[in-house]
Amino acid sequence: MSEATDNASDQTVPVNPLTRKLNKILATKVENDPPTLEALKVLSEFFTDNTLQRRRNLRSDIEGRSLQINEEFCKAVGTVKQELDGVAAEVTAVQQLYEEMKEQLKSTQTHMAALLNQTARLKAEIQTLDMKKIMASKFVQRFQLSADEIKSLRGSRNKEINASFFDVLAHVRQIHSDCKLLLRSSQQRAGMEIMENMGMHLEGAYEQLYHWTQSKCRLLTGDFPEMPSLVQRALKELKERPILLKYCLDELVIARRSALVRCFIDALTRGGPSGTPQPIELHSHDTLRYVGDIFGWVHQAMATEKDLLSLLYRDDKTEISLSLSAITDGVCRPLRVRVEQVIVAQASGIVTSYKLASLLRFYSGLMPGFLDATSSMLVTCRELEQLSVKVFYSSIHNYTTKMLEKIEEPPHELGATDSLSESLSLLKDILASRDASLIPMDVQQDDLNTIVSSILDPLLHYCTESATGLDSTDMATYVANCLYLMQTTISLYEFMDQHLESLQAQLSAHMDTLVHQQAARFLVNSGLGPLHDALHTKSSSIKLCDMEGMDPGTVKASIVLFRKFLSDPHRYLMSQIHLLLSPRLREDVQNKAKALIALAYEDIYKALLDPANSYQAVESFKLQPPEQVKALLA
Repeated sequence: MSEATDNASDQTVPVNPLTRKLNKILATKVENDPPTLEALKVLSEFFTDNTLQRRRNLRSDIEGRSLQINEEFCKAVGTVKQELDGVAAEVTAVQQLYEEMKEQLKSTQTHMAALLNQTARLKAEIQTLDMKKIMASKFVQRFQLSADEIKSLRGSRNKEINASFFDVLAHVRQIHSDCKLLLRSSQQRAGMEIMENMGMHLEGAYEQLYHWTQSKCRLLTGDFPEMPSLVQRALKELKERPILLKYCLDELVIARRSALVRCFIDALTRGGPSGTPQPIELHSHDTLRYVGDIFGWVHQAMATEKDLLSLLYRDDKTEISLSLSAITDGVCRPLRVRVEQVIVAQASGIVTSYKLASLLRFYSGLMPGFLDATSSMLVTCRELEQLSVKVFYSSIHNYTTKMLEKIEEPPHELGATDSLSESLSLLKDILASRDASLIPMDVQQDDLNTIVSSILDPLLHYCTESATGLDSTDMATYVANCLYLMQTTISLYEFMDQHLESLQAQLSAHMDTLVHQQAARFLVNSGLGPLHDALHTKSSSIKLCDMEGMDPGTVKASIVLFRKFLSDPHRYLMSQIHLLLSPRLREDVQNKAKALIALAYEDIYKALLDPANSYQAVESFKLQPPEQVKALLA
């Protein structure tokens, strides 16, 4: 209630404005009022004594302070105004100067318009002249030779050619070719003149290049020449002039042919530098080594010459073979003379002749890979090969002829004669030497068949003639031994199937003779002979028991004798069977003869058991079954 009364009294009592303002000032927070703080800060600078008098004069002090500040500001502003007035005067002067210059520039532009037009026209003319200068320079560079190029093209005083010559020559050819473009344009006259000029340069350059290359080719006479790169390039350039190139290559071929002959003679007689390798003729006593060294040297020399020519002809195999054939022509005569002497001197040595023929055939087969088909070297090699083959077969013919002129009698043991053994040893040596041959297998097959035939056919005739005085058994044994030795000699080598089959057919015929002779001996000694003869001679109208010698008693005695034979049939072998050289043949004869006896016994066994033959009490014969007999004989 008292609060309400106080509020009512407050509303009724008027508030003093000064009080209200003081309250407002007191309520204000000075720290949040930056202008007030700044004013207080300025006030503290000159209000230092807080006395009553100073407080009373505070307003006048503040106004005095404000007046002082305004005076200072006015003084400063006056100074600035003076400066601005000076700047304004200068700007006015500049403006007047600018107006004067603007008027002068307009006047200058009016006077310079004609000069600018003339300058632009002259500039365009300068650009045109520069373009023409560049074009003229390019034209001269492309269609003319410089002084240095002309000097290089003409060569030095000693007529030597260097690498720059070929660069200039290529440039001349390029200019000559480019002139065709001028002939198609409006510059036909210039094109004709330049082409004629370049043509003269070309002809002179090729003439100089030809003489230089020819002189260099004449110098290629060393043992192992190296083709200089400049000469290779020169020959390549001369392909544009085929006739000049041919003359140079002919000169090269002549030089190399002369060098090759000289080197070949040196290799034969002098050997290498300081005697290494030794002279080839130092080994002339060793036929195969001598001929092999000769052809080995020739083959190596041809390979070297081929490498040299390959640098010139690149991949033109035809030209390489033609040139190589011409280079090797000079070697043919000394090579032929020496090899022919060796071939003829070896006429008595059959194995050596065969090895020599194989060696010549091998090198003759290598030559077509180097030489032309009409090459003298290739013809020489083939003729020497044919001569060696002819001498070889002639030696075989002479040998077999002498052997047939003096036929030896078979030895007592019915083995091979000395002549036969010697001939088979010769054949074995020939066939064994084939393993070291480098001839292709298909060629070897034909040769070996011919060689074997040329020796075996006379040997077969020799065996037949030497066995003429023997009886059939001894002849079959002797010839079978000879055929067996021939088979074993050639069976170790390839391509002998045809000859082995032929020998086997003849051997089988003689073995059949021995088989039948041994079977007949078994029949006689086993007691089956009379029974077998009677069985095969009786007629169908007569009984077996009624035939002479076929009565039961005789038959029983024969069966008893046969049982004794079965206990040891080997004691009835012919002596010739033991003389067969092959255990397999001996066993084969016995087995086949025993098989014939078993068949004969089986026929007799069936005949005795046949009721048509009227044998009574067959059990008393004590016949053994044929199967048991076969087992016992086996």
